[in-house]
Parts: sequence; structure tokens; C-alpha cells
Amino acid sequence: MKLDFKKLGMLGAVLLGAMSLNACLDSDDAAPPMQDAGFVAFYNLSPDSEALRFFFNDHLINQEPTKYANFFGYVPFETGNYDFSVNSENNSLDTISLNVSKDRRYSIFAVNEFENLELVSYEDAISIPSTGKVSVRFIQLSPDAPQLKVAVEGIENPIGNFAFKQASAFTELNELLNKDIYLIDNETQDTLLTKEVNLENGRIYSIFSKGFINTTDEDQELDFQIVPIN
Repeated sequence: MKLDFKKLGMLGAVLLGAMSLNACLDSDDAAPPMQDAGFVAFYNLSPDSEALRFFFNDHLINQEPTKYANFFGYVPFETGNYDFSVNSENNSLDTISLNVSKDRRYSIFAVNEFENLELVSYEDAISIPSTGKVSVRFIQLSPDAPQLKVAVEGIENPIGNFAFKQASAFTELNELLNKDIYLIDNETQDTLLTKEVNLENGRIYSIFSKGFINTTDEDQELDFQIVPIN
């Protein structure tokens, strides 16, 4: 699933306009532009969760609940501080505060097992990669995984070692076509997951681990997800 800034921005403007964040329009044809806005994407990465609804300052953002491994955004928000929360079946699960700055992008993830679900946020400090390169950010969001070493076929140095909820900065790599990414137990050096990827020249990707090491549910097993964000 690809984040399309243009389409998602329009969606967000409609959502937020319906919540009366902006002044009323003389015409119903378009939502009013935001002069000073930042953008927030929302992800459900809690493997055993039910579908989730996200809120800002007690206003509903997504009418359709978001299932595990799904996301939506970037939704535009006027600059300022917001309390973002998540609930399931009308039960509030967690709340975080986020200061949204002009022209900045952020991702908010619902993570951990459902009974301990929590929200975490990351700034998506992206920049266009150099010619022949891709830009990659990795986040470790598998709650019961050991510290993970993330390695790439053909690249000598790993992307890094990550405990739960740790993230890298966006880093340039050579274009990766039909190359494997490995998730490795940093203590035992056992390879826990190998997955072939195609990361194309000029693109920016957010990659995050998800799922449980210890599960009998195939839909909740350790994996990683790649989201192109340009």
C-alpha cells in the first residue's frame, strides 16, 4: 500500500473540514486550504488487536476502523499541539501528545499486544535521495522480538541493531532489486526472517518489523512491511 500525498491530503482535508477545523466555505466544492499545516499518518501495528479508531482532541479521525497492518494518512493538521488517542469498541486504549510543526510529516503507530496497546510517534524527516540511491528508515515494532540486527544482501554493514520501538534515521542505500533483507537475533545471530525486496532508485521507504515471534497464528507471525512514502 502506497502513501499518495495528493490523494491522502485531499482525504485528510475532507475529514478535518467535516470536523470544523477550518472556517466555513462560501462553496461546498472544496475544503479550505491550510496555510500552516503538518501531516500525520496512522498505523495499526498491534498484531492481536481489533480494528482501531484514532482521535485527535476527542474528535474521530477515521470513520472506518483500521485493521492490523493497515494505515491511512497523511492527514493535514494545523500547526499546534494535539492529543492523539486510539480506542476499540469505544474503550480508550492510549493517548499521546504531539506538537505538529509546519510542513513536517509524522507517523503514529498503535503497537504492542492488544492488552498492553500503546501509541508511539516518529517524525518522518525525509529528503530526496541522491541519484541511484534509495532512502530507508527502519523501526522495530515486533513486541516480543529480541534485539534485531537488520542486514541487507550485498551490503557489508547492517542498517543497525534495534530493540522494540527503536528507529533509525532515513539512510541512503544503493538501489535494491531482488535483494534480501534479513532480520537477525543480535544475541544468537540466528536469522529470524529473510525477505526479498525491490527498493527503487529515487524512492523513500519506511520499513518496520511487525508481528510476534511466539505465535501459532500465521497472520500474526514476525514479518516486516515496506511503505513507499514518495
